[in-house]
Amino acid sequence: MGKNEVLAQVLPETDIFVNPSLQEGLPTTVIEALLSRCTVVATDVGGTREISQKEDLIIVPPGDSVPLFDAMKEAILRYEEISGTSYESVREKFDSRRNVERIYEVYK
Repeated sequence: MGKNEVLAQVLPETDIFVNPSLQEGLPTTVIEALLSRCTVVATDVGGTREISQKEDLIIVPPGDSVPLFDAMKEAILRYEEISGTSYESVREKFDSRRNVERIYEVYK
């Protein structure tokens, strides 16, 4: 299954996405999951925290399974309430066309 199939078929059917990385830059998988209105549990590495400050992105410390487990429980219990709360802000922040236009305006 390729990336486009995952984006089109798997993520829209996913309620909770977990990204327990020890190292990241800007995790596009977290962005894609939030844009698919998943509740996301992710470790506080790289630029993960800057993606969204909404409730559907639950941040935990890397390398510690207890907070990860607790956050996964929270996500399961609250996903109907919090899923999709980041959608608009993440869509606006990571819209490639809009970002190209901003860069072009700075360049001019």
